[in-house]
Amino acid sequence: MVNDGARVRRRSINRDLRKTLSRSRTNAGIHGKLHAETIVIGGGVIGCAIAYELAARGQDVLLLERARIAEGASCAAAGMIAADSEHFSSPMMANLATMSRQLLHEQCEQLSSLSGMHIGFQQNGFITPVRLEKDLNSDSTATAPRSITSEIWWDVIKAQQKAPWLSKNIYGAYYRPLECDVLPVNLTQAYAKSAQALGARIIEGVHHVNLRVDANGVQGVETSIGTMTCRNVIVANGLQGEVLMKQAGLQLPTMPVKGEIAAVQFSDHSGQLAPDKTVYAEDIYIVPKANGEVWIGATVLQGNLIYMFQLPGYKNCLNVLPAGYLALQKLSLYGHGPE
Repeated sequence: MVNDGARVRRRSINRDLRKTLSRSRTNAGIHGKLHAETIVIGGGVIGCAIAYELAARGQDVLLLERARIAEGASCAAAGMIAADSEHFSSPMMANLATMSRQLLHEQCEQLSSLSGMHIGFQQNGFITPVRLEKDLNSDSTATAPRSITSEIWWDVIKAQQKAPWLSKNIYGAYYRPLECDVLPVNLTQAYAKSAQALGARIIEGVHHVNLRVDANGVQGVETSIGTMTCRNVIVANGLQGEVLMKQAGLQLPTMPVKGEIAAVQFSDHSGQLAPDKTVYAEDIYIVPKANGEVWIGATVLQGNLIYMFQLPGYKNCLNVLPAGYLALQKLSLYGHGPE
């Protein structure tokens, strides 16, 4: 239940939102205010979500991003919230994923209210096809107990009834109805704008970020626009985070992992061949998005730092699909993330 005070506060926030978000994001106007309780380094979905959470709890937050919000790995993520489908290394990680999915449910309305953005949230469930009977028990996602509501088995007949666009050459499929997806750039920007609406400051285009460390620990950061002091620093800048962690005497080995996605649109005559649920398999994912596109990914290249979409990856994405019913109308997406 929302009390009257909360309603008044929300109306006040929404009234001032356009003014707050229309202010220049350049470095002008930030000088002279280079202190914060917490500095967050990195303007991807993780950094922006942290800034939002801390600002919502009343902290003075300053987020630094070297380019633009959501221009790194977050702009090329598939946006799948795969708590029941992902391969986790431990039950603890699986439980954390389930908690994260529930938290996103709870945040959707507030993010939309504060930011004025549509994050493309959908809960249509994920399908994991099983090609052969011998593969039935090889599903290694079961790192946490599954309930009858979180995982449902479909034989091939049921699978064809529920998803006629699936190949008929499968043994069956797992359907996990609680899984959901978002538009990752929209989500990241919604976190950033909501954090700003709650008082957080965001500076884009900040380069040469280094930690200020003395005998008492981390005291702040040195950047291309000056020195910034704080009580806490949160490193959330992906691959570059390893360097910063070393400056604080911490070892966090990372490896670049390149994922490649093709964004396509189905022709008007596709009919029942257009997927309406995400396919989440070992060698492919097919994600129908809220913006009308279908995102197809089929490559994970460890150690690859080539910042372009490569032809072999593009072919790999499309070769897994039945030929002849896709109308390609969109450029591909690509990005890197740490592992």
